[in-house]
Amino acid sequence: MKVMAHCHLFPGGFGEEKRDEFGIPGTAGHLARFIGACGFGRAQVLAPHPPTGADATAIREPDERSNIEWLLEQQSVSADADSPLIPAAAIIPDRPGAADQLRRAISLGVRWLKIHPLIGRADTLAGACDPFYELADEARMPIVFHTGGKAWEWDGRFADTSACAQIAERFGRLPILMAHCGTFRNPVPDAFEAAVEHCRTHPNLYLDMTMALLPVGAERWKRALDRVGPAKVIYGTDYPWCSVESVGREMELIDSLGLGPAEKGLILGGSFLALDRAAREE
Repeated sequence: MKVMAHCHLFPGGFGEEKRDEFGIPGTAGHLARFIGACGFGRAQVLAPHPPTGADATAIREPDERSNIEWLLEQQSVSADADSPLIPAAAIIPDRPGAADQLRRAISLGVRWLKIHPLIGRADTLAGACDPFYELADEARMPIVFHTGGKAWEWDGRFADTSACAQIAERFGRLPILMAHCGTFRNPVPDAFEAAVEHCRTHPNLYLDMTMALLPVGAERWKRALDRVGPAKVIYGTDYPWCSVESVGREMELIDSLGLGPAEKGLILGGSFLALDRAAREE
């Protein structure tokens, strides 16, 4: 079954004024209808980011509940293995209590994580992160790790793919999906190639195609797939910052890569579900 990874939900979504034929973008009901229209059967949903003071439209506090508890209350979202919308907890790893938040997420059945170093203003290489990484490593919980750019008034080195490589080196059972493949707001011309090289040399690093498919282009993606293989590449969208039309263009690009059905199946859900099963077996 096709899985649309890297989808955001947040309280109120984009607001009533943005309602379209699927409902209000950014809500669980809208996403469920959206993925169906795009030909997908399931999606990964990321909890709202914790408050940091960063100015970002996706940061909306879900009142007194934790962000993961709020997410698990949403329509079609559950921690069950066959859930249509698969939840991921958003935790800032260098904050006091990050490991306790992770234990709480695990106790709720959650098996995925999201780290956004820029919005979270996190030093992802600090020793303060170690208890969090150690617990995630023990549980083999995959981390969707935002990579690329300097934004929200925070140092981009903590979101660089080289940071992912350093963490992957130290915590070898910890799967890390390099979201955006280092390309987010990144003017460095070889950022994508650096992500591919890190993925090639570290067994527990993966390329998350989110918002990196069309900007990178088919020829560079063909070369990347030759180097790392489709089992280490996962399709994502950054929903609700996408449309049925943009997803369609991305599917056309993937179709142009010359992959067989099994290889394309890995990118469009197979590799994601293999990571999900491995985390549930721990």
